[in-house]
Amino acid sequence: MPIPPPEIRGPEVTVEGDATWLTGRPGCISLVAVSGQRFQLSGSVASDNEHRARTGEQPRAQRVRVTGYVPERGASVCHLGPTFVAEQVTAVNS
Repeated sequence: MPIPPPEIRGPEVTVEGDATWLTGRPGCISLVAVSGQRFQLSGSVASDNEHRARTGEQPRAQRVRVTGYVPERGASVCHLGPTFVAEQVTAVNS
């Protein structure tokens, strides 16, 4: 997926990949797209999934289809790649 310039929000897109809801740091949710690109998932939808994984309601990692966008660039403390704001997450049976 093309990454927009720092001052511009990217278009809404849907990507498929492997989400790791529980990493070594709370709030640092990883998405590795099928293309190999790495992102830090953010947004309330991603946080809700992280919480469900933490309580055992869903797997710690899973294949997902995520609809969202790359926001205007900001600093990430997670260093997982560009931020991808999730607006919708659907588990995919692999």
